[in-house]
Amino acid sequence: MDAAMEEGWLMEAITIQESILSGRLLSALSSKGITVNPRDSFSSLIDRFRRHCEEQDAQVEVLAARLHEWRIKRNETLHSVCRHIDDPYDEETVVKFEDKLVDAAREGRVLVDDVRNAVERVKRKVRTAGKAS
Repeated sequence: MDAAMEEGWLMEAITIQESILSGRLLSALSSKGITVNPRDSFSSLIDRFRRHCEEQDAQVEVLAARLHEWRIKRNETLHSVCRHIDDPYDEETVVKFEDKLVDAAREGRVLVDDVRNAVERVKRKVRTAGKAS
């Protein structure tokens, strides 16, 4: 992911970010004994993460909202490759697309770290609760 960003392969970086984020959400849910189909949508994973993990970490609710915002931005960015942004005849169309791509990749990178940290906190609390039982 970082190498892709450094090399300017931002669409690839965003795709890798979604994969990492999905994997972390699946891991958090699995640690709580919740069976989830890995093919479920990213949106569904975010909702389940919020619903089942917010009791272990107060930041999960806000993080889930940020994930949904990024998911929408990611979709708009990746799908705008096939569609023109705003006015297709505007000379700035490519620049606008590139700006969206850079923004989504940077935000996704921050989210990867934030989700990794949140999932580790959730898993730690689940383990601690399991030992106390």
